[in-house]
Amino acid sequence: MGDTSMETDNPVVRVSIGSDERPDEAQSVLSTARDAAETIRIAGVGPTGAAELAPLVALTDGGTTSFHAHCSPETVREFVAALEDGNLPTDDAHAVVEHDAETTTLPVPKAGPLASGHRRMLARCGWAIPTAHNEREFVTEMARKNPTKALNQVANTALLGRGRGDGQTDTLIAEGWSDTRDANGDPVVVINANESDPVACGDRTLLEGAPIDVLDGALVVAAIVGSEDIVIYLNENDNLAARRIREAKNTITEVDLAGDVSIDFVTRVS
Repeated sequence: MGDTSMETDNPVVRVSIGSDERPDEAQSVLSTARDAAETIRIAGVGPTGAAELAPLVALTDGGTTSFHAHCSPETVREFVAALEDGNLPTDDAHAVVEHDAETTTLPVPKAGPLASGHRRMLARCGWAIPTAHNEREFVTEMARKNPTKALNQVANTALLGRGRGDGQTDTLIAEGWSDTRDANGDPVVVINANESDPVACGDRTLLEGAPIDVLDGALVVAAIVGSEDIVIYLNENDNLAARRIREAKNTITEVDLAGDVSIDFVTRVS
């Protein structure tokens, strides 16, 4: 079964695909699972950010998910057969997590790489189909109806800027947005997804794992500051991230979320 939606009562096999998480091996695991499956759901999802577990496979049946690290095509074929027979494989699992059967975010184990830190921004990474829209609600719709209310909510969270040398680093981002909406001229929202540190993978993980969330956030900012232009700045080497954010743009265009806002791409050439 193809991966356009997770809406099914059957068990689900999720294979994490990310450019920093052994993508060729993971793709082979995904292809093998699809070939072996008859009734269960097989989905290629985004990266989890835990590259040391790749290729990572998550097996879900109802409200239980078992995570299996370093999965091979042979092993995933056995997993699929077991799930087709009504059995959830848990032996030698990296982790087994009980959770709400309707969850739309990654069930986090109590220990291990997936439990590191707080997965607020990465909540859907490694769980949701990156470019599918039918598992989420869009914040943009609320912000567009009442930009001032949205700005006040951001101000109440005391969200700080995280940029480098952009004038908002470690300062209240709502103040910068407020100044922008009151200034003369036409504001432009820029998503700087050009990874400045070759070792870091935060930008790639978000664009590959939750590109619709990234665009939803950018559209919220556009609504708050009154912008009709979003520019996404990409690195020419981040092919998978670029492909998924472009697919995500097509998805939000299909559901008319972008409205009158144009979304354009600029690529950094090394």
